[in-house]
Amino acid sequence: MNDTAVREFEKRKWWEGVQSSTADCYSGTTLSSLPATALQRFSQHGMFGLAESYQDGIWKVPHLANFLYEVLKTPEPSSLRFPWLTAAVHFSRQFLLNPQSGRDAFNIAKKHYDLGNELFETMLDSSMTYTSGLWNDAESLDEAQQNKLRRIAELLQLKSGMRILDIGCGWGNFAEFAAREYGVTVKGVTVSKEQAQYARTITENLPVEIVLSDYRNINGEF
Repeated sequence: MNDTAVREFEKRKWWEGVQSSTADCYSGTTLSSLPATALQRFSQHGMFGLAESYQDGIWKVPHLANFLYEVLKTPEPSSLRFPWLTAAVHFSRQFLLNPQSGRDAFNIAKKHYDLGNELFETMLDSSMTYTSGLWNDAESLDEAQQNKLRRIAELLQLKSGMRILDIGCGWGNFAEFAAREYGVTVKGVTVSKEQAQYARTITENLPVEIVLSDYRNINGEF
C-alpha cells in the first residue's frame, strides 16, 4: 500500500485545480478522477464525506456495487494515476473490508450492547436509536432521530411490498418505523441478545423478523 500517497493526501488539498462538475467515475473497469467537491469532502471527512458527496449527486456511477468491487480488487493501488485515488483505495479497503469473524462479532456484542438496555435507555432517545440524528428544525433528540428515520425512508423510496434487510438493526427502531409507516417487510439482523429481545417486543404484530445472527449467514433477496 502506498503510505506516502496517503500521508500526502492528508496534508495537501488535492481538490485544488480539479474540475468541480459532476463526474461519472466508473466506465467499464476504469477508475477515473472525482470532482473537486468530492475530493474536498473526502479529505475533510474521510469515507463518510465521500459517501455523502455521492448521496448528494456530486459524483455518480452507473452501478455502485460494481464501482466498489473495482476499488476492492485493484491489485496495485500505487499504480493508479492519481495519488489521491491511491489514498481513496487504501481507505476504502479499510472501510469496506471487515476481517472480523462471526465469533468476534458476538464477543463484541457481549462486551458492549449486552451490558443491559437500561444503560442505553439513559443515553439515547425514546426510540433507542444509536446513531446521530438529523437536526434540521429539530428541538429535541427525539425529533432529530425521527427526522433521520424519515429521511432514510425517503432516500430508499420505501413503499408497501418492499422487503428490507436491516443489517445491524440495533434495538429495531428503523425496522419498526419502516414497517409501521410504509408497510414494508423488514428482516433485522443483530448479534446482541439484548437488542434482539427489545426489537422483537417493539415490532410485535408488524411484518418484522428480528434475527440473532452474524449478517454473513443471512440468505434471501431484499
